[in-house]
Amino acid sequence: MNRMALSHGCLSRLVLRDIWTSGMASRGLATSAAVLRKTRWMPTAPSKLYRVPTRPEIPADEREDMKRLYNNYRTAMKSLKSYLRQDWELRQSNRAQPGHVLSPEQEEAEHRQLMAFNDAENARMAAEAEQRLAEQTEAVRRKVAALQQAALEQQKKDSQRAVELIRTQEEISRMYIPRDKLEEEIEKALADEVDYNYAIDKDGTRYEGRLARPS
Repeated sequence: MNRMALSHGCLSRLVLRDIWTSGMASRGLATSAAVLRKTRWMPTAPSKLYRVPTRPEIPADEREDMKRLYNNYRTAMKSLKSYLRQDWELRQSNRAQPGHVLSPEQEEAEHRQLMAFNDAENARMAAEAEQRLAEQTEAVRRKVAALQQAALEQQKKDSQRAVELIRTQEEISRMYIPRDKLEEEIEKALADEVDYNYAIDKDGTRYEGRLARPS
């Protein structure tokens, strides 16, 4: 009987979860987390009903450090609350004194004084903003000028490098054989072969090649 009641309870919880999930899906709010998590109204699982969670073991040094931090926090908050309470009591006592209420003339004078202070503060902040903007503009101008100077120097270097490359190519091109003299040069090379092979003995005597005239 207990087993049947337990099965019936599990089935009822599964049906409720399916109904709630289908309702969330119909409203476009169903997610993977909503499907896997247990709902709020579902009771504790039978396997975890009588489980006593073990308290985490905190080392002694860490416990002392946590206690010190908590004491510091409590002292700071206590001081802050005391200061705020004293300030509030002082304000309340000043309001309770006779003659604290200002007359219209005094309120007008105080308003004018505050407005003058506000205007002076706005003017000061506007002057600082204008000075800051001018400094930023000058910094941007200097940076642009430096970039332009660097670009000009790089352009000069590139031009010099290009001129040197052109001159080098011109020097090399002077050694090229023209097309109209190509056959003549080929015939001259075949008729006048040069043997670049040679040998040197231990005395430093050079022996030229034997296939053609020495180089």
